[in-house]
Amino acid sequence: MTALVQRLGSMRKSAVSTGASIPVVVFLLAAAAFLVIGSLASDIFAQQTVAGLAQGAIFGSLALALVLIYRATEVINFAQGEMAMATTYIAYQLTLWGLSYWLAFALTLPIAFLLGMVVQVVLIRPVQQSIIAVVIVTVGMFILIDGLVTWIWGADLKFMKAPFGNTVYHAGGVAFSRQDIGVLAVSVLSVILLWFLFQFTKVGLAMRAAALRPAAAAPVGVRGHWVPAIGRGRAAALGGGKMQPGESAI
Repeated sequence: MTALVQRLGSMRKSAVSTGASIPVVVFLLAAAAFLVIGSLASDIFAQQTVAGLAQGAIFGSLALALVLIYRATEVINFAQGEMAMATTYIAYQLTLWGLSYWLAFALTLPIAFLLGMVVQVVLIRPVQQSIIAVVIVTVGMFILIDGLVTWIWGADLKFMKAPFGNTVYHAGGVAFSRQDIGVLAVSVLSVILLWFLFQFTKVGLAMRAAALRPAAAAPVGVRGHWVPAIGRGRAAALGGGKMQPGESAI
């Protein structure tokens, strides 16, 4: 009996929880209730809530990209924001060459994915045994990318055409733009696609296995050295893709 209890205790300690904790769920429900009540009480509050959710969706997607990298490499990528900015400027340059916004957007996603993979293979993998070295490399990338973007495109604001148009809708006394609705729709779609990827595809399941149980994943054919590269590439594509639909000025 004692051995059984000890075994169950060790299994509980080794179990990995991927769900949200109860305090987080309670806080999110309270925040949602506050927004709903405030929106019903004030039209201005409702209008600002829609705009705030649209802007928050962009930052939330960038945070999701950071989480993807952290779960794959266990190191925070301090250059994630600069990589997203660089891919946005690439899309901007494509529009200057005459491409439509959505075509430039579609071409930028694979470019961002390849950029993320190259960064992992060329810069991160040689020093990944040292967390301090990886942090130094990502901070250096932050400075380098920021300097390159400023050197190539300048430091002044650049403007891109709003992808969803500038139409404004009115519901009672509340005004909200098609741009905000489009950003929220793209954000929700991105989360659904990521959930589907990690739940039902071989690549997503391999990434989860390599992140949670790398020692157990290797014997069944999961190539752990490629998982961080794919994760970093996907995070770069997600970050770059989410910087573009939500911003008309860069």
